[in-house]
Amino acid sequence: MNWEAMSAIGEMVGALGVIFSVLYLALQVRQNSKVTRSATRQAISNAQVDMGFRFAESHEMTAAFGRMTDTEFHTAELEAQLRDYLCYRALFRAFENQYHQYQDGTFDADMWIGCRENMRRGFSTSSALRAWESCQGILSPDFTKFIDSELIGSTDAAQSGPGDPAKA
Repeated sequence: MNWEAMSAIGEMVGALGVIFSVLYLALQVRQNSKVTRSATRQAISNAQVDMGFRFAESHEMTAAFGRMTDTEFHTAELEAQLRDYLCYRALFRAFENQYHQYQDGTFDADMWIGCRENMRRGFSTSSALRAWESCQGILSPDFTKFIDSELIGSTDAAQSGPGDPAKA
């Protein structure tokens, strides 16, 4: 074999090395972006859940929320309903985060089974369904569709098949 042939083979091997390196870096950047989006979603969800429970935990904070949203309550019963709504709103945001983390592949499938069952039970009461009707506009459309089609009215989380990750 002459030196020119060996040089050509060396250049080809080097070019393949560069191509594989670029592909590897692209994969790493994509994975890092996914992790960053997941962490951002988690932080936003935590802040909104925390804020919702803070508004619900005291008369003063509930009244502040009422003023911010032009929601008036003149009786203790109406204030209690607003507090319940705020708790459900925070709970639904936490559920939404779990759903999206699972869909993005950053949430363990075994843990998702329990979370999904917890969601199903959370939506099994008439008060939760009333709150759900009011909250749908502030939650992502795909999460809303998942809840409406897969959980509301479901009596058995195990009815879902293993082929659909949202049903697992």
